[in-house]
Amino acid sequence: MITCVKEVMDFVYDSYFTRQEVSRARPLDGSHPQDDRNNRRPDLALSMLQALNRPDKKGVNVLVTGSKGKGSVSRLLEGILRTHGFKTGLFTSPHLHIYNERILVNGQMISDDDLIDMANYVQPVSKTLQKSLKEGDYISPMANGLSMAMTYFKHMETDYNILECGRGARFDDVAVSHSDFAVINVIFDEHIPYLGESLVDVAWHKAGVIHRGQTNVFSALQDSDVMSVLNQEAEKQNVKINTVDGIHPDILLHINQSYNQANAQLAYDAAKGILGDVFKHEITMGSILEYPFSGCLEQISAEPNIFIDGCIHPVCAKEIADGFNDSSHKRAIIGIPDNKAYKEVVHTLIEHMECTILSQPADCHLPFSGEQGTFAQSLKKDGKSIYYIAELEKAIEQTLTDLPTSGELYIVGTQIYLGQVKSILKRRGII
Repeated sequence: MITCVKEVMDFVYDSYFTRQEVSRARPLDGSHPQDDRNNRRPDLALSMLQALNRPDKKGVNVLVTGSKGKGSVSRLLEGILRTHGFKTGLFTSPHLHIYNERILVNGQMISDDDLIDMANYVQPVSKTLQKSLKEGDYISPMANGLSMAMTYFKHMETDYNILECGRGARFDDVAVSHSDFAVINVIFDEHIPYLGESLVDVAWHKAGVIHRGQTNVFSALQDSDVMSVLNQEAEKQNVKINTVDGIHPDILLHINQSYNQANAQLAYDAAKGILGDVFKHEITMGSILEYPFSGCLEQISAEPNIFIDGCIHPVCAKEIADGFNDSSHKRAIIGIPDNKAYKEVVHTLIEHMECTILSQPADCHLPFSGEQGTFAQSLKKDGKSIYYIAELEKAIEQTLTDLPTSGELYIVGTQIYLGQVKSILKRRGII
């Protein structure tokens, strides 16, 4: 029996961490061996939900995917529905500090006691299913987490549940949930080769969020090739796609960054389509304006000026750079793992920076290695002011030591990294 949160974590990740690496058969459809279609088993998540009597069929579920901002859109949409008077569930990933952040009802994290109860309810189903698996297969942490979340939402009798998908959708555990609506934020060529080897491949993976029987799908403005893939899938599943058409003047007036405006508009349009006649513009705007846009070029300190962003792709880095006022002194600390586009992000931002430091989070399962130091050294030889300081706290300390009063520090990286940044700055009394 699970008795504490640590044991919950042990259960959630047990099958994943004890999995056996095996050589796979020839990749499906000639795809890359690391493509999710060859390695993911979302059918196991569905089997768990079925064994739990489909808790995902209790409320109205909205699946959210995309390459950037899907967490923001999920939280914005949840807030809008809640402020309209509905009871909401929200399942997101990853968490910044504690696992409870992933499962919320009416904006409140699941308590430790309830999390333990949900784990004890789901664990027997997971263990039984695991015994039937072939060598190399495993119950994913997301499948266990989704099962706990949906069981909790059913117990709490939520009206609407917003479910953020992982990196994909077609082979994503969250996307097996019964869904009434889907929301697709902007898609670009990320998570290569796990989502294929081209933008069209990535779009095909993300298009898996479109299910037959959904009432509507809401999409951000997309590249024409991406839109073609989404339209083909929508036609196949007999579902209509509603695409964002401009930004509402009230959003333009009150929200500065272009990608935050786009996230707000997508959530606005989705809420309007989901709620129908119940939708109220004033209530929606009130909810949007209360949203802190955490981790989206979020200013976490004014003295000194410190901004954080969950940027792990050059598309996001370019959006950040496009908003710079180059008259001010700027520095950057970047914490992006080896298997993401950290080099491209550095190349995009470094031209605007007086100094750039590559760093990494502590106690993280993501791949960070000394190769980032080698990369920094190569740029330094080319005359760039760049350093590699593995320990995040030391990187922050060095950067802040002589930051001018008018200077700005931009810290970008994974959500785990940003969570540790906030913890360090709180300890130092900066935030």
